[in-house]
Amino acid sequence: MAAVKKQFHDRGYKTLFSHPRMVEDLFRAFVKEPFVAELDFSTLKKLPTSFVTEEFRKRESDIIWHVDFKGKPAYIYLLIEFQSTGDRFMAVRMLSYITLLYLDLIKKKKFEKLPAVFPLMLYNGEERWQAPQEITALIDSPHKALVPYLPRFKYYKIAENEFPKIELRKLNNLAAQLFHIEMSDLSELDRAIGRIIDVLKKNIPKELQRDFGLWLRAKLRTKDRDLEITELNKLEVKPMLEKTMEKFEQECIKKGRLEGKLEGKLEGERKAKLELAKKLLASGVDPEIIAKASGLSVAKIRKLSN
Repeated sequence: MAAVKKQFHDRGYKTLFSHPRMVEDLFRAFVKEPFVAELDFSTLKKLPTSFVTEEFRKRESDIIWHVDFKGKPAYIYLLIEFQSTGDRFMAVRMLSYITLLYLDLIKKKKFEKLPAVFPLMLYNGEERWQAPQEITALIDSPHKALVPYLPRFKYYKIAENEFPKIELRKLNNLAAQLFHIEMSDLSELDRAIGRIIDVLKKNIPKELQRDFGLWLRAKLRTKDRDLEITELNKLEVKPMLEKTMEKFEQECIKKGRLEGKLEGKLEGERKAKLELAKKLLASGVDPEIIAKASGLSVAKIRKLSN
């Protein structure tokens, strides 16, 4: 199961972050460095797989972008990490990948000086990332005279689980809303999906709309939910609400049968519907949609909201 989840994330995130707009949103919202304002995001070009070595082609979650920085070529090395726990020697791995990139560049072009490469790691795991970002923290130096000869390297870390959900909700940014959905539980998904659909409808390329919709549907299926993703302007949270209500009803019926009491079953169903209706109201879902999905009257639901 863990392998399937990792494969879903690897392919899904690589598809999403193969769109320039996603990379731009990621940088503008989460890379807190002054040089970001001087990157020309209109020049973003993803390197084709034919450009890089076989080692890179085997790595499904790594992407290399070319971008102009102050009129000169630069590169963004984006490594997407989905392990549940952090790799302590990530700095060594990142440095080795960038060295391979430089060797490829040297084979194909003549340089007086190599272009800058910004190493960015996006972490999607559950535990906090605690691995050192600087390679010097991983090297034992028994004598200070050796320090000048040690490699110096640092990568930039973006760990999704370090951002408060309330802050992510405020950002009108695709990367931020992606992180928010990743961290939302079932009771929060309806509202989170509605928010990201609103963002997707605003001046987002059609290809990215489609890929985000497909990722969203696949994400929901990992939570035993489904959502119709035919056209973006037809996306609704209603199908998912109906599924949620149906699941609650089935759980209550099962509980009632175990107790062997019809009265207990009906009471369990009623309480479950009322509790879920309260949660959906708190999330801002329209009372008429809740009524249609739950079988409760609109008047009853409006009474709950009061």
